[in-house]
Amino acid sequence: MATKTKISPARKAHQRLKVKYPDSILLFRINDCYEGFFEDAELCWSVCGLPWEHRDKSGDIVPVVSFPFWELSKHSQKMLSAGYKVTTCVSVGSRDVFRTLTPETVNPQKTKTMSKIPDVLLKSAAYQALRTDAAREVFEIFLEKHNASNDGQFDFTYEEALNRGISADKFTRGIDQLIEVGLIDISERKRRTAKQFPITLFVLSNRWRFYGHRRFKHLERSKRKLASVP
Repeated sequence: MATKTKISPARKAHQRLKVKYPDSILLFRINDCYEGFFEDAELCWSVCGLPWEHRDKSGDIVPVVSFPFWELSKHSQKMLSAGYKVTTCVSVGSRDVFRTLTPETVNPQKTKTMSKIPDVLLKSAAYQALRTDAAREVFEIFLEKHNASNDGQFDFTYEEALNRGISADKFTRGIDQLIEVGLIDISERKRRTAKQFPITLFVLSNRWRFYGHRRFKHLERSKRKLASVP
């Protein structure tokens, strides 16, 4: 009697999602790493120079590439520059969250992006003092969240940042810069449930209007600390 070939969960998930995202490089968040399988692993190797290996997954030999989650932004930029789309899959609670990145969705300097920020903010000393593209990209996202909020408060988690192609380090530094120049403030730190990480709620701030002036109110470092960590 012939032995039935085992199909690993990784192969099943990859085959199922490739039907939905046929033109994307699929990357799965597994613990502290992103992993790509099969032809996506080979593309990661050819485009980014990432080493790949044949790994035994439940009896199924699977080509796999793996890299730390904080390197997502660096590697995805290379893939996008080479003309590929990148789709990430991150498990949040009991559901999977997908984010597809294209060259149009990750360039914070594009005209369409800049037009969403009011001229009074673009020309302000506070905005001009931002030192990184990540800080400007995070601020644009904060404006969108503020406009969609009922009470002016909004959250922006590490997982959401990673799904948008922003590394944990750039995310943290970007928020710190925005608070430093008075564009945003932390309004509350709380837990959604006892089993979940605490989250940070933000609000847009008016402190930026006095940035560079003696009336500008600087916040202590303790008041700029995020509640959650990746």
